[in-house]
Amino acid sequence: MMMLRFDNIMEGNMHRKGVILVALAALLLAFVTIPSFSQTSGRIAGVVTDKETGEPLAGANVLIVGTSYGAATDMNGEFLILNVSVGTYSIKATYMGYADVTQENVIVNIGLTTRLNFEMSSKAIQAEAVTIVAPKPLIQPTSTNASRIIDASEIANLPVRGVDAAANLQPGIIAQDGEIYIRGGRSDEVTTYVDGASVRDLMTGDTRGTVIPEALEELQIQAGGYEAQYGGANSGIIAMAIRAGAPSYQFSVRGETDNFAEYGEKFLDTYSRHYSDYSVTASGPIPGLGDHFRFFVAGENQFIRDRDIMFWEPFTLKDGQILEDGSALSLADNGSSGGLVGEVVPNGEITWGGVHPQFNWNNTFTYNAVITADFKNLKFRFSGIGSYEKEPSDGFDLHEQFSGRYEMQQSSFQTYTLKMTHILSPKTYYEISGIYHDGRVKWWDPDFKENYWVYRDSLANAEIGYDNFSSYYGYSGVGPNYYNLYGFTFERPGTRNSDYGFTHRSYIGGKLDFTHQYKRHQVQFGGDFQLWDMRRYVDLYFDIQALRDDPDKLNNYANDPETFEKWARNIRDNVYGYDRLGNRRDDLSPWDQARKPLIISAYLQDRYEYKDLIINAGLRFDYHNMDQYEPDDYLNPAVDATNNSLDPDGWSKVDPFTSISPRLGFGFPVTDNTVFHMQWGKFVQMPQMTQGYRSQSMIYKQLYGGYFYSDPVAFVTEPEKTTQYEIGFSQMLGTNASFDATLFYKDIKNQLQTRRVFTSSDAVATSYDMTQNGDFATTKGMEFRFTLRRTSRIQGWVNYTYSDARGTGSYVTQSSASLDQGTSQVAIITPLYFNQTHKGNFSVDYRFDKGDGGPVLEQIGLNLMFNFSSGHPYTLSTGEIGQNAASEGGVLEDYDARARRPLEPVGASTTPWQFTLDARLDKTLNFGRFDITVFAYAQNLLNTKNVINVYPRTGSDTDGFLNDPNLSGTIIAAQGQGYAELYRKMNNGNRQHYFTNFRGEDLWSRPRQIRAGVMINFQ
Repeated sequence: MMMLRFDNIMEGNMHRKGVILVALAALLLAFVTIPSFSQTSGRIAGVVTDKETGEPLAGANVLIVGTSYGAATDMNGEFLILNVSVGTYSIKATYMGYADVTQENVIVNIGLTTRLNFEMSSKAIQAEAVTIVAPKPLIQPTSTNASRIIDASEIANLPVRGVDAAANLQPGIIAQDGEIYIRGGRSDEVTTYVDGASVRDLMTGDTRGTVIPEALEELQIQAGGYEAQYGGANSGIIAMAIRAGAPSYQFSVRGETDNFAEYGEKFLDTYSRHYSDYSVTASGPIPGLGDHFRFFVAGENQFIRDRDIMFWEPFTLKDGQILEDGSALSLADNGSSGGLVGEVVPNGEITWGGVHPQFNWNNTFTYNAVITADFKNLKFRFSGIGSYEKEPSDGFDLHEQFSGRYEMQQSSFQTYTLKMTHILSPKTYYEISGIYHDGRVKWWDPDFKENYWVYRDSLANAEIGYDNFSSYYGYSGVGPNYYNLYGFTFERPGTRNSDYGFTHRSYIGGKLDFTHQYKRHQVQFGGDFQLWDMRRYVDLYFDIQALRDDPDKLNNYANDPETFEKWARNIRDNVYGYDRLGNRRDDLSPWDQARKPLIISAYLQDRYEYKDLIINAGLRFDYHNMDQYEPDDYLNPAVDATNNSLDPDGWSKVDPFTSISPRLGFGFPVTDNTVFHMQWGKFVQMPQMTQGYRSQSMIYKQLYGGYFYSDPVAFVTEPEKTTQYEIGFSQMLGTNASFDATLFYKDIKNQLQTRRVFTSSDAVATSYDMTQNGDFATTKGMEFRFTLRRTSRIQGWVNYTYSDARGTGSYVTQSSASLDQGTSQVAIITPLYFNQTHKGNFSVDYRFDKGDGGPVLEQIGLNLMFNFSSGHPYTLSTGEIGQNAASEGGVLEDYDARARRPLEPVGASTTPWQFTLDARLDKTLNFGRFDITVFAYAQNLLNTKNVINVYPRTGSDTDGFLNDPNLSGTIIAAQGQGYAELYRKMNNGNRQHYFTNFRGEDLWSRPRQIRAGVMINFQ
């Protein structure tokens, strides 16, 4: 078998029998979750001493108030309580003849040790019990890497809504164009865990689950350097724990809105998007089941009428209005797109306001729930998160404003986790977890819904009022032909903007973790797995007309489904896991079957703690079987041109990949106020699999068609590999302030890229592109954080990140255009487009506490947050108009960059700096057990119009097309001044050609948003 490799893709492979043995061993460990940040618990450790003499007190009892957890001190007065759920507790120490000591507000974090020392006085000296309120720690002395921890109370005071928005503020994280990048890795290298369950979509790398802010117990962000127990993320982990049930009944209700004006009317120099967000929580013991069972549940509904919060430039163009040159604007169809010549657009005008006029809403329902059962040595925790979202697509496209018929899309994502913890002794316990994750997306025409057979039927469309809908004959069956105005096309009423289809991606997972404390060593070992089931369906598109034109063929196919399936499989789209009529099937060809990748891991880890010295050493094994097939001969891939298919005899299943990843971390004090940490580790992760799963017909057409594909298939997808180094320290400044600084360096290999394969002279297939591992990158930088505990009413922080991320490709398909032009594969190191050299924010919170400031100022708070960024790299370029439509002008697009020629080294220029100021004002009132908080906040308070992306031709937020007669002169001469007027309104003011041709989310940052609301807490 001939196997073409551009690098050593077999590195790390083991003999097949060895793989099976190790995989089975890991599976035995994994009884019912995932390669995950599975912990939702930490530890409490410390020393109990005599306050007067300093001598250790052996046999003292240390208890977590309200729970069955506790420990007795040893001969050295030391105690250790394992497996404490994340949260805030009161810890009580008792000893015969001594006054009890209780420390309140003790915080336990995910995976960390909370240090707690007790000094006890004899009852002869101190008769009364002592209660101490512990301040929130400003540094994490037991962490061996940079770990950022946020709780719900901190988020509540910020001028943001959502856990993700709070996470984006942390050092090392860059949020750009709707994606998150951590320490220079690509966006698909970040994994989010909720209560130990991964909510990363294996196909896209996106996060498919969230926690309602009021349901959050803790948010922890680790920008690399995590222990061997954790995998599946090369850049960073975002871990969230949901609140558990309280011992008494509690509930909250919260609502916020921007409905201060009519939709489309200006208010304080901005617009209401008719946004609303309502949430409710409830918590307490489950009635009738005693103290052993508790529950927590939260629900949220968020609605927004205009989800694309953007700077728009309102305009109205009317048929016959006089232009600058004295000519009259015509809004009548010129017939160039096959429409009715002379037909004027509805109402004789094209208009756009400060908000989207129609069909751009989003409605999302989210729920979080936890049920716990505590039987002392046996504990159960069930958690579930889910979201249901519905919206029309393509909301900001001005070209569709007359259609009134948008594609509808609905999605649902749910993750359920059941964990059992069995405590064998005070020093030994194990956890067994089971997880089920389910993700579904569906899209359809709002009129015909699932009856896609009549989507292109002119009679069926006429019956529901679209009497101008063309017949189903020919490609025009997508709907009525467009209005064409000076080369700008607009959809006619009734134009259908949707096909019918759906995806279903789910996994089951299992995990076992065993923990034993041996003297000062915490030894852990375990294993986990994910077994995915991935399916996709799209209707027969306009090929339905072939069946409608030939009823006998349809009848014959109905009697002979296998023949029908063979014919239908030649249709263009990517369908697997279903037959071509949408029926779930598991007996199809290897390429058309449901894809079932399997990921297994096992680990061994030792955490050594002596006083403040921490040593974390571990080893991780990862097994990836991605259920892919590759040609035996890449230079002559086996295709069957007669049957428009692939020849299975010339293809083989890709062998699984295995990896061993050692990790080593240190944490140690230099002084009582200074703690250093160091970390080194190797990490592996599967990249997103968008290119890896394609149907037989899609692969055949890419191999045999000879056309340019900007997003080609991946036959073999290997794990990406990262080696990371980190060193940092934390420093207390007095008792109320601290700062920490971390230096990092990462060496990233095996990222996906596009490659060109030149087939042999006797091959049936043409030369083709494919996606394969090959890109590499190096990133380095520094993270800094200064924190001020509330002092004289002021609390605040400063976050700053310096980063330098360079590599051979910023995204998978960056080199596709150059390959199509015969240019050699790019292998030079250039700045990555998502790198931001300087990024940071600082927050100041000024707040009057309860009983402070008098009746007016009592419990009033003001939070100001300033954000800044130095921009990101781009390449100044030139090029011809190429295949651009007249309405697109001279844009040099991202998705097909074959017409683009760089004028400088790649990534040599940088977009402008960006600055925003956000603010929040709130006041809390107390009525018995009720706390009522009223608040208002503004994002981008100064309404700053930051330039966040630019046109590569000009390096600015204007494309320069109309001002360059060499580009636009010929078109304006042919189309007239009406073309220039439409271009100014549609493109220069409202970026229509930018949205369809560039990867960037927008040219400008979001405008000012003002929201107000109320929060009611009962506890």
